[in-house]
Amino acid sequence: MGQRVGLGERALRVHRAHLVRHAKLEADRLTPIPGATCSATQEWPSDDFVTPLDWVVTVATRDSTCRTMLRVHATHADESWSGRMGLADLAKALDCSVRTAGTHRRHLVEDGHLRTVADPVRPGAKTGGRRPDKYVLMSGIIPRPVNLARTWDQTRALEVLVQVPWWPSRPDLNKRAVQIVGNRLASGWPEAELVARLAITPETGVSNPLGLLQSLLPAKGEPYVLPAREAATGQAWKAPLCACCGVQFARHVPARPGDVCGACRATGAEGPAPAPPKYAQAATYGTPF
Repeated sequence: MGQRVGLGERALRVHRAHLVRHAKLEADRLTPIPGATCSATQEWPSDDFVTPLDWVVTVATRDSTCRTMLRVHATHADESWSGRMGLADLAKALDCSVRTAGTHRRHLVEDGHLRTVADPVRPGAKTGGRRPDKYVLMSGIIPRPVNLARTWDQTRALEVLVQVPWWPSRPDLNKRAVQIVGNRLASGWPEAELVARLAITPETGVSNPLGLLQSLLPAKGEPYVLPAREAATGQAWKAPLCACCGVQFARHVPARPGDVCGACRATGAEGPAPAPPKYAQAATYGTPF
């Protein structure tokens, strides 16, 4: 059956369980229920109309709770297919405990469908503490390079370091830094993505450049996962500008038009109110159940 419909074993189990839960198949997961029908196959709309909720329809998750959680994230996502949502909000939306919400969110992260970025505590902030975690919807697709042994060399790694605004011009640090950046290039990470992660403006002097370099880059051996927006529409998201100073956010930092960067927040400049999510509405096509 998996070969006929083009699904892997895990995805096939997920979809068959979905059909059983919605009274389309008998409990044996093989016999159709008399009179049960599904909607006719519809054409995928143009890229301009693909929303996060439309993409969720195509994703196979571990269980129904993970699917519901992914749908909640998609509902609150903006035009960059990212947003903010804490575990307490997820638990309330799913009517479960915070611990259960954390477990299923970890499943989505492990399966490559979600990337979360914790917002650190901001002492003295008007909100009284840390803000909800930022998140980005991810496709789960790992684009493998054709030949990992030739995907990077010393020159390409140095070209990345040259574009880092805070990297010191010290040859003694470059040898170790080239190895760090080169390992990420060998794992399939594009140079532009690495440069975007390193394009920050530290609020204080950098006392440990190598440590900061490793903390900003993905973990060693972590594969590059294509963002869901880029996989569904073929268009990479361009990060917005800070509403206060006009500096562009790094691509890996979930931000929406109207947000302010960390440097402006530190000075107390909050900027205008952020725009409401663009895609906070139900999908207009896909399966009706």
